[in-house]
Amino acid sequence: MGAMPKEWNDKKPVESYETTFLSTGFSRYNTTKKTLSHFLRETDGRLTYTESLCEATVFPRVYASEFTRVTIYSLTPRVWKEEVGMEEVHFFIQHPRQVAST
Repeated sequence: MGAMPKEWNDKKPVESYETTFLSTGFSRYNTTKKTLSHFLRETDGRLTYTESLCEATVFPRVYASEFTRVTIYSLTPRVWKEEVGMEEVHFFIQHPRQVAST
């Protein structure tokens, strides 16, 4: 999460769309893509992101909603930007989870 790295400034987006994110407490629901995503801060400071399909459900509580423009720059690794309003922009690069083998 953070500012857009220079190497992505001139990249043509793969996809761009507008959605509303519904904050449900520990997750958020993308009303356009019908996905539920989770951000988790690890003890070492890393931010873990997961996303899964969630076609139809009823949420017992929605704490907030945010109208957001999502721009996807790459599918592998997943690189995207979320613009919330005119001045709030979040940029993400998702690195694959590495599992140690023994």
